[in-house]
Amino acid sequence: MSYSKGKNILLIDDCSDNQLLMKLLLESQGYSFKSACSGKDGLAEVKKKVPDLIILDMMMPDMSGLDVLAALKSDDAFARIPVLLCTAHRYLSPEDLSQADDVCYKPFDLDDLLTKINNLINCGRKIKSSTLFMEVKEEDPLYKEHKHLLSIGKQKNLREEMLKKQGYEVVNR
Repeated sequence: MSYSKGKNILLIDDCSDNQLLMKLLLESQGYSFKSACSGKDGLAEVKKKVPDLIILDMMMPDMSGLDVLAALKSDDAFARIPVLLCTAHRYLSPEDLSQADDVCYKPFDLDDLLTKINNLINCGRKIKSSTLFMEVKEEDPLYKEHKHLLSIGKQKNLREEMLKKQGYEVVNR
């Protein structure tokens, strides 16, 4: 059973090679595909027809992916569209990524990319795989208790532990 039929994906990316790769990949999976080559063009496309998912490049000449993401999330008409941020930068802060529903790092692993796309399309926004980000305030007692974990690169374990203590179930996909 295909859950992709009739689902519309908008790619906002200035690289024509990435546009072609995504077009071939997504159309082979039954998705409808549209692309825009700049942030401004992408925002204009969203206003014409609201997609089921936006795949957003981080670095573009006219607007950064973060600027496009901020514009989308600040508009109630578009704030609930799931956004998959694509970037070659591996060292982005949780603040930078907090409005994205998931992130995919370049170069792409195509299976991972398709899994993230399918999850966002079929499960809705804020369903994340291993890239879970949350705001941690320094005055939070759990932060103080586990601050050492942040300094040794175990952020994921800290986030999972904090969510579990707050009554959430953490599922890694």
